[in-house]
Amino acid sequence: MADNFRITAERMRDSSILLHDNNHFHNACYLAGYVCECYLKVIVENTPHLRRPRDYGHNITDLIFAITSGSTIPAQFRPFLINIAVDCASIISSWNPNSRYNDTSGWDDAKSDQFQIEMEKCFDKVADMYISNII
Repeated sequence: MADNFRITAERMRDSSILLHDNNHFHNACYLAGYVCECYLKVIVENTPHLRRPRDYGHNITDLIFAITSGSTIPAQFRPFLINIAVDCASIISSWNPNSRYNDTSGWDDAKSDQFQIEMEKCFDKVADMYISNII
């Protein structure tokens, strides 16, 4: 069965919000990072000449590099691009899926607040692509 990054982004977003709202900040941050990852994988999946999204694992840095290093993003996706390094700076700098095992990752209430904002930017673009029948 094929991966569905849109549905996964929605599921992770909903769970991250629920966890955040119930003061489970560590796991809220963990899932928020996956929403960002899914946003990037939607673009990678639809960009010719890039590897399959799963080939990048959970490496957000590699995903960003893939879509910004000379690859031509198809025209229909360009309106949905965000400056991920700026718009998701907190997630980019401090999200690592292996931090789920680390209680000292710094994923506290303040970090979760920031992750929630950044997660929404990514999710909004995924939702916009779906509503626009791009994905």
